[in-house]
Amino acid sequence: QCVEDNSSPTKLPSHLLIITLVTLALMAVR
Repeated sequence: QCVEDNSSPTKLPSHLLIITLVTLALMAVR
């Protein structure tokens, strides 16, 4: 799986986007 991450740099921004969405959701809940 680690190798796939290295081969697919596009997965990095996707992860950041998910984190941002989660953060916004948490803030909305509060």
